[in-house]
Amino acid sequence: LGPDCPIFGGCAARQEALGRPIIQFYKNEIVQDAIPLLLFAGPVRHAFNIAHSWKPLGKPARVTQSEGCKIRKIDDLNAVDFYHHYLGLHSAPATAFPLAVFEKGRDVFYLRQPILYDSQEGSITFSEAIPEGSVVQITEGARGYIIKNTRKAVQSLAPLAPEFIPRFAVSFSCLLRKEALGTTVGEEFNILKSALPARTPMIGFYGFGEICPLAPRSGSFLHNASLLTLLIGEMSEGTAETAAADECVSQVAVSEDGDKDAIQLCGVEETKRQVEFLRKMLARSERYRQRLENVKELNASLYRKIVQEMDAAHCELRDKEHELRISEERYRRIVETAAEGFILLDENLRIKDTNEAYCKMMGYSREELLGKTIFEMASAGYREFLQANQEALLAQDYRKREGIFTTKDGRRIPVLVHENTLRDGDNAFLGHVAFITDLSEQVALQKELLVSEMRYRGMYENAVQGMFQVTLSGKLIRVNPAYARMLGYDSPHELQSQDSAVPLYDSPGDRERMIDAVKQKRVLTDYELKLRRKDGSSVWIMLNVRYLEGEGDEPILEGIAIDNTARKMAEDELRRSREMFRSLAIHDSLTGLYNTRHLYRALEDLLVESAVGELPFSLVFMDMDNFKRVVDTYGHLNGSQALKEVAATIQECLDEPAFGVAYGGDEFVVVLPGFDKTRARRKVEEIRARMKETVYLSSQGHAVGLSASFGIAAYPEDAQNLTGLLALADKAMFHVKEKGKDAIGTTT
Repeated sequence: LGPDCPIFGGCAARQEALGRPIIQFYKNEIVQDAIPLLLFAGPVRHAFNIAHSWKPLGKPARVTQSEGCKIRKIDDLNAVDFYHHYLGLHSAPATAFPLAVFEKGRDVFYLRQPILYDSQEGSITFSEAIPEGSVVQITEGARGYIIKNTRKAVQSLAPLAPEFIPRFAVSFSCLLRKEALGTTVGEEFNILKSALPARTPMIGFYGFGEICPLAPRSGSFLHNASLLTLLIGEMSEGTAETAAADECVSQVAVSEDGDKDAIQLCGVEETKRQVEFLRKMLARSERYRQRLENVKELNASLYRKIVQEMDAAHCELRDKEHELRISEERYRRIVETAAEGFILLDENLRIKDTNEAYCKMMGYSREELLGKTIFEMASAGYREFLQANQEALLAQDYRKREGIFTTKDGRRIPVLVHENTLRDGDNAFLGHVAFITDLSEQVALQKELLVSEMRYRGMYENAVQGMFQVTLSGKLIRVNPAYARMLGYDSPHELQSQDSAVPLYDSPGDRERMIDAVKQKRVLTDYELKLRRKDGSSVWIMLNVRYLEGEGDEPILEGIAIDNTARKMAEDELRRSREMFRSLAIHDSLTGLYNTRHLYRALEDLLVESAVGELPFSLVFMDMDNFKRVVDTYGHLNGSQALKEVAATIQECLDEPAFGVAYGGDEFVVVLPGFDKTRARRKVEEIRARMKETVYLSSQGHAVGLSASFGIAAYPEDAQNLTGLLALADKAMFHVKEKGKDAIGTTT
């Protein structure tokens, strides 16, 4: 019939207690092992819905090993243990607790009923296949929930389109629903009848499976524990034939009173018939009672397990909340005990939080400061500077500047501001944080120092710090011996005999930036600068320099310099150490390849980048063949050396941004950004061929040939998430291992 033809129906349920066979009717015949088919063609319209009514419970899990209808593992548990985990120990299949199988990336699910347990291998055979990798949840079919869900589901049948006239309804309901509803089973039929137009004939039966699409315009397949309702009709055209058809429908309705003239049985025969009928009803009631007791026991186990999982989740949430409170308290203690002033600003530069040090600095209480802008704290000149340069300043995530603040009592205090923009892991703005240092004492000391220099000029020549005066054009006016020694000259005279101070700077741009800064601020403190000695070597100095109007037409710079080379070298060494430790944190110490920590972080970023750019990438699992034999033959040290040489082979075949990972033991992973599966296979062939050409452990006096098994998975062709890609690549490699090794496997 083709994939576009929807198929509706069901698998009839056997009356197991009576041992009767499944039979079908065809014309005036009774047949077995047959499939009754009813085809509709022509100007026919239909509408349908499917109610699952079983409620998913517990945590979502993933089918990790399956073979058709047989499910071997769910997450890390075998299938039987998964059911025991929720329902407690039970031997018979828990048919009343089917699995909800979720459509990929959607909340929509269909149901699969367990029908056979294999206690030896721990597998469960279900009524129909469940694809490996499917997300599943165990379900419960409570009577009240089935009725509520049925009522909600049939609402999609009404109101129907005005031009659609249903001629009759066909309904297929699972026997599981009938057993769960028990004495209220008739309510299901009444709900269906109330949702349909009056006098609409309804036919159908109970079954062990329902056949229909999961949604309109999708393929039909088998469902379990579901209620399928199908309306067959036509589109109204307002003709006399339509009216005649409506009259025909009304005549089809069957009186609920039955045939009052039917022959009534009486006497002994009637009594026997009634006794037999009551016996069957009693037997059926006993079966239902036993089933309800079994289901009740399983429900109790399921309830206890769900409560345990909820308690565990609550405990985890409580622990995280406790950690958060500790973190907040630690943050508050750090802020409150800081000697520097602290303020937290929002996007409008209004104060959201501050500490006691800043309150004392400015003379305000915390309540008075909250809500004020940073501009209100600044002096008039500093405020103009901030407003004029606000956009440029906020464009940098870190800012350091000096300025003047005005206190509550009108005092002007010089300050040093270190400011950062806070962002979360997704680079979303969180606020600005600033630490403010009161420079009043430092500025006072600088002034006192300048006065002292003028008063005690004799100390100039004997000062330990280098001192100098230089014009803006670069002519050295005066230097002291310490400054000359700092730059490698024998005397101040030798240094001053230079035509210009410009060659003393490591970079002309450094000098220009220093001059621009001192022009703007008039005084620079603790300004780092790199100069060049007489012998060409470099020296780092820490400058305190001020801008002075000279005696002539040209301004001069006057300053004190401290040799900061040792400290700078220590800082550089510390930075190199940090970079080395960062490298060690993401690299494997044996092979030099990246480690798994970097792999997972890089794959998460690569998934996002590939999804945004709609670009493919491939993941390759690689496992050395018979590597244990190498270790057993040549020892562990040579085994480690062989792994290093294999890693070098892999690295030789890769160009950035591709990279290799030491996944563990003798396993490697290769990540190929931008490679679809075809390109990835060519690259893996290159690695495989290079390995076969290479003689390993030759430096140790051996000649060892090595091979490996490879598995490839590609994004987005095979999977769209990290877990799926890793699992598929590993699975493809595993299949190669099973089939003989030394080959390349891909997902199919």
